[in-house]
Amino acid sequence: AYRSSENMIKLGNCIEVLLEIISSNTTDISAYLRLKQALIAVGTLADHAENNRQLGNRGACELVVRTMINFKGSSIIVQWACYAISKLARNDKNSDKIGACNGSGALLRALQNHKESDQISERVCKALAYLTENNTKNCHELIGCDFCRVALEVLTFHRETVVILEPAINTLNNIITCGAVSQELLKRLGYVEII
Repeated sequence: AYRSSENMIKLGNCIEVLLEIISSNTTDISAYLRLKQALIAVGTLADHAENNRQLGNRGACELVVRTMINFKGSSIIVQWACYAISKLARNDKNSDKIGACNGSGALLRALQNHKESDQISERVCKALAYLTENNTKNCHELIGCDFCRVALEVLTFHRETVVILEPAINTLNNIITCGAVSQELLKRLGYVEII
């Protein structure tokens, strides 16, 4: 029990350091590289359910979304912020937090701004699939952000890339399943190609 408590304290300190690096949002090159590494570490830590919960409780969801917005022109930072969000969104409470801080809109903007990047498109689509899984509020948020139009553009651009197509179609299915939009409405709007 002592060893477990000691490890939890070390993990808590590690999370605090990572979140401090992310919140600094400085632009010098060494800080930029630390930021990238911190985003990778947050995503990696979030693979474990308890770490994911702790990261969410300590504000990681909001910080990572804000970082993605602040560095929207940097494909490297956006890529790794999307990676972290896709991992954090696996936790239902974190998914709610990401949605509440306009994470869906930020992800869609990243998808539009960096649609030529397979890595960013894949990570955004995975994050959106997790955000919309059994989450009606996030589904409605995506529809409000014009997800269907953006999805059609991305699916057309990455027509042969399964790692992008699969999570994008899963997101669309989640939206239909939660009732945010009907399949008939999508057909009327001309999105037959993605159904």
